[in-house]
Amino acid sequence: MKTINPKELTLAAVLAVLSIVTFWYWSFAIADFVEKDFKVTSAQVTPLFFLVLTAAIFGLSAIFIKNSRLLYTGATVATLAPFFFVRATGGVLAVLVLALFLMVIAIRRTQKEFALSLGFSLSKIIRSGIPIYFTLASLIVSTYYFSNLNEERALASFLPKPALEFTVKLLAGSLKSITGIPLRAEATVDEVLTELVKKGLEEQGLSFSRITPEVLRQAVTKERETFAAQYKIKLQGDEKIIDVLQSTARERIQGLLGPASYYLPALSTLTFFFAFKALTLPLYFIALLAAWILLKLMIIGKILKSEKQEVAIERLTL
Repeated sequence: MKTINPKELTLAAVLAVLSIVTFWYWSFAIADFVEKDFKVTSAQVTPLFFLVLTAAIFGLSAIFIKNSRLLYTGATVATLAPFFFVRATGGVLAVLVLALFLMVIAIRRTQKEFALSLGFSLSKIIRSGIPIYFTLASLIVSTYYFSNLNEERALASFLPKPALEFTVKLLAGSLKSITGIPLRAEATVDEVLTELVKKGLEEQGLSFSRITPEVLRQAVTKERETFAAQYKIKLQGDEKIIDVLQSTARERIQGLLGPASYYLPALSTLTFFFAFKALTLPLYFIALLAAWILLKLMIIGKILKSEKQEVAIERLTL
């Protein structure tokens, strides 16, 4: 029986454990991301750090773990375990199979590059494996994203609240110059209607200060009821104007889509996958740097040693 190198065993275990920790963080970060109307917060920073670290460890594992059984066992655990954080469905199992396939491809490409290299260039060796690993990671994170969606949330992903708030702030000056009413994203419906009533009174030559609170309340209530009837929505008056705009837009789009809205979660997940995959492009370069730093630390700690090896190369000749 082949003796297991303790260093290789440790590296494989680190890969598996670090992967579990990384995607455990991501399962909560994505749930928080969806729950908070797709707003990017500091909660996503820690998972990004761990993802970069895991990618670097993966690259080093694919190079230095010579025991194939040990390497593929650690890699399988690293790929399989994250799927325990999401409910098993047919689609999830299909993604799992694809993720395992990508893991094998990433390992083989890295090992092939290492075997064909006459010298040792870390960036050259792992450049073909880490991008595939990030694709695998994007699939897993997208699976978490899909598991937190329904039709309403999927529709909201195409009309995210932060984007609407930005749009309202951007157009606030133009709207005020046109309507004379200051519009703030955090303003309530009644606050906006009060400004509308005030403007109407000023146009009639009446002083707003002379209006009693009761008359003002009745005027605002009438305007609110008219607005609610026009757009067929329910209003209490204390809703934020940004929430009303978002919910109204969702209902109109959902009504236009009809039965096709069933496919919104899948479409939203596909969009998220490509967006997340684009995010991993700068992470790739950070992962290369992290792998280089880890390599130097392993050399300093005498975990790695340098030795001369003879390599036989097969070439075509005349």
